[in-house]
Amino acid sequence: MLTKQADGTFTIGSIAFPGVYLRLDGRNITERNAVGVGVVNGQFGAYAWERFRLTPAIDGTFTIESAEFPGVFLRLDGRISKEYHASGAGTANGQFGAYSWEQFRLIPDLG
Repeated sequence: MLTKQADGTFTIGSIAFPGVYLRLDGRNITERNAVGVGVVNGQFGAYAWERFRLTPAIDGTFTIESAEFPGVFLRLDGRISKEYHASGAGTANGQFGAYSWEQFRLIPDLG
């Protein structure tokens, strides 16, 4: 669930686990890395590392930039995710700069 904060940033909260938010540790991410870097996981409560800026692109996608670590974007490598895996598949991490793996289509909850 996307929730807009008073400072204009957003948090991304779990529906299944209320109070748990997506977290991006962007420390030491200062240049582009072919496989991405940093750690993406969850945190109970929304603090600095759980806040993001959403930037729309012309094609209707968005980038999800860390508010705490400017220039660091959420990245998803889904190349091995060709079918359902009970334990999940692919890699979520961070990237310095926004390229194709750092773009997301956000679909509103229509109810």
